[in-house]
Amino acid sequence: ELAFAYKGKAENKDVTSLLIYLANKGYLKIEEVKDKKLFGDKFKIIKLKEYDGNNYEEEAFFNGLFRRKDEVGPSDLRDRFYTTQNKILKSANSKTNKNQIIDKTSVKKRKITTISIFVVIILAIIVGVLNYEVPEIALFAVPFSLGVILPIVFTMDGLSEELLAKILKEPRNAILKQYEKLLEIDEVKLEFTDDAILAIAKKALDKNTGARALRSILEEYMLDIMYEIPKDDNIGKVTITKEYIEKTGGPVIEMRSN
Repeated sequence: ELAFAYKGKAENKDVTSLLIYLANKGYLKIEEVKDKKLFGDKFKIIKLKEYDGNNYEEEAFFNGLFRRKDEVGPSDLRDRFYTTQNKILKSANSKTNKNQIIDKTSVKKRKITTISIFVVIILAIIVGVLNYEVPEIALFAVPFSLGVILPIVFTMDGLSEELLAKILKEPRNAILKQYEKLLEIDEVKLEFTDDAILAIAKKALDKNTGARALRSILEEYMLDIMYEIPKDDNIGKVTITKEYIEKTGGPVIEMRSN
């Protein structure tokens, strides 16, 4: 069943895992062979009791192991157990069995979802009453809880150049404003032309990583300016141009007027 839930089908290794499952249930045990021979078995499987469950795959696996005797090793199973394994795989991967497992899993999920909803509603009511000591708060808690739980589905458009440009310059802590403040410490005015801002936005759009690309692009162009400009006290203003961003020119540097 786990194989179906995870990858949609059962395989040989999933059937073999029944060995550990049946051992945990107390139907058999696996022991290491103490006197190991060069080409002998390294372990043996011992039957502890008859299988009394109602699962077809488990029963077929168990009976296939102990078909002839109650203690077997790999050498006993090597040439005959594959028929049992194939029979179990055929049954497990049948359409009927697959539908049963999927239906059972869906029912479990619905039960868990329903229980979770009721738990949240009850907690919202209890917390409201305990915090405000007003039983009437329950009238507001129930619709609020349902509003929180019920999903809201909507679609989102990708960021355009214009939106990325707005992100660069309009927020209170916009990254362009941060660079402007840093150069203000050295009494240097920093400006970005509208074309330069759009060029930065275009580069971020080409990277297809959203707004997070803006900072890395800006750092690439601002690193030299942030280190070199403050060294010259005669520089009063730096304008970042489209040509500088596109690497066809440089920033416009204006000297202080005496």
